[in-house]
Amino acid sequence: MSLVVTQKRSARRCLFGRPTPEQQEATQEMIQNALEEIYRRDMEKWGFDFKLGIPLDEASCSLYIYEAVTEAEVPQYYRTKHISSNESPMSSPSTSDKEDVSLMNISTCSTESEMSIEFEPVPLAKRTSQTPKKRQNKLTDYIPIRRRKVQRSPKDQQTPRRAARQF
Repeated sequence: MSLVVTQKRSARRCLFGRPTPEQQEATQEMIQNALEEIYRRDMEKWGFDFKLGIPLDEASCSLYIYEAVTEAEVPQYYRTKHISSNESPMSSPSTSDKEDVSLMNISTCSTESEMSIEFEPVPLAKRTSQTPKKRQNKLTDYIPIRRRKVQRSPKDQQTPRRAARQF
């Protein structure tokens, strides 16, 4: 007796057949064109280059004027929580260098520090329930169960329709 191994079939089905490489390429091109159109439309609407992260020229942006704000002006909710520097701990400047940096012009220091800061996405904390899960109560926990024995004769169990048929 030999066993025949069959390949597992997936539950999903390809309704219109497998796409050819040309069809896949055409689909990717269509998607890219649609994304570029959306990008261009949003860029015109908001006057902001979302790829580079900078506002467009003042002449092209008539509806919106973007201005830089300090971190103190930004609500705490919108501030970045984790900031890491591009420098490694081994290449950090010595204490005398740090004192020299503090003596530098503040505007120069802020632009250089803005360029060297790399923003990282904030990791999501795992959600743990503080209260233990409660079991769902049954209706019988609130209402007492009453069992009644029905003592009826077979004649009483007949419905009016059955009784009408018998005549």
